[in-house]
Amino acid sequence: MITINKLKKDYTLIIPFLLIALFSNIRLDFDFFIIRLFDILTIIIFFFLYIKKTDNNEKLIGLNYLLPFFFIHILFSYKVGFNNLLKELIQMIIIIFFILILLKVKNNLNLKKTFNYLIVSSGVIIVYVIYYHISNGIFAGWKTLPDTRIAFTIFTILFFLYFKINKKEKEIKYFISSIILFTILIYSGERKAQAIFIVLFLLNYFKGIGIRSVIIIFIFYNITLFSQDHISNPYIKHKVETTLNFFNTGNFEYVMQTGNINYEDTYSNVQRAFSLDISKKLFLENPIFGIGTNYYVTYVADNYSYLPSFMKLSIHGEFQRILVENGLVGFCFYLFIWFKSFFRLKKIMNYFTEIEIISQEAKNYIIYGFFLSIMFYVGTEASSLRSFILISVVSILPEFLNMIKKEINVKKNL
Repeated sequence: MITINKLKKDYTLIIPFLLIALFSNIRLDFDFFIIRLFDILTIIIFFFLYIKKTDNNEKLIGLNYLLPFFFIHILFSYKVGFNNLLKELIQMIIIIFFILILLKVKNNLNLKKTFNYLIVSSGVIIVYVIYYHISNGIFAGWKTLPDTRIAFTIFTILFFLYFKINKKEKEIKYFISSIILFTILIYSGERKAQAIFIVLFLLNYFKGIGIRSVIIIFIFYNITLFSQDHISNPYIKHKVETTLNFFNTGNFEYVMQTGNINYEDTYSNVQRAFSLDISKKLFLENPIFGIGTNYYVTYVADNYSYLPSFMKLSIHGEFQRILVENGLVGFCFYLFIWFKSFFRLKKIMNYFTEIEIISQEAKNYIIYGFFLSIMFYVGTEASSLRSFILISVVSILPEFLNMIKKEINVKKNL
């Protein structure tokens, strides 16, 4: 990890502070809008930084790739009504404020400290979540605080990046920490974090999908299959069974007939299968411009009012939601953000490899591990402030790494 020169003003704590606020469950619910602690702090910090003159006048290129999609997202929300448009407009303004905060402070950050603080912050949130649930008699399935459970995913990503970047850390420390983390993720019931853990763990050891990788995956699957009969905790046992029988889950027709789900099924799998079926129909009816931002929930509520409430949730998956609600127009702008960010990040990382700051292996792990993890999360998560924040971070990350590149070039010229 590269340490930047001494800073005139150190704003390193701002990003971890906002991260904790983003994962906080402190919120005010109004008729058509939710104000979170993150929203309030973002607005306060934004006005504090922009009223106060600073010497940072650089353009944030990544914001230019985000704005066209944000515009489409807001514009197509009018189909649902003025309140919906106003809600999305306010949310996009807050996200833009967050991005502009990063622009303002990026030259006044110690990136190494920022990265470490992010790990500590997300770790503290996980400890709080575990304590909250255990103190309330919940010893497995730590998902009742919806705004905090993303911490399991973020910490997992940062955990693997930390050990890949810090080569001095002993292998035994990494392996023991991995076992502890995976055990916590199993008990949490957060399957997104579990899947990301497995992918990043395998990527850390194997180069490509070779026969060795297939054998290890096969062994891992059979160990899990054998262990399901020896798990005493009913929650974890059920999660393992539904994961191993993933392709047999998602029977939403059974729910439509009975109002209940099969024991072998899960609420999330049933809802995802149902939303996918409805999404196909709605997309084919409106392929170019979509049905309108947030209209899916309204459509299901109007046409399937007899279904249980969990079946009437929003689409769990940004790629699917955008394709249905914003059509091919919005989807193309959304994919453009990912492609542009990926190649910009790869270009900068190639430079670091050329000057031997990181190895080719570490470069590939950081790029593909980071992108695959974030894409998997937003691809399986309902549209929310956190999903937009993540795509924003993906888009502007090259700016932060480019700052290191500039610092290196300055040192070379001294």
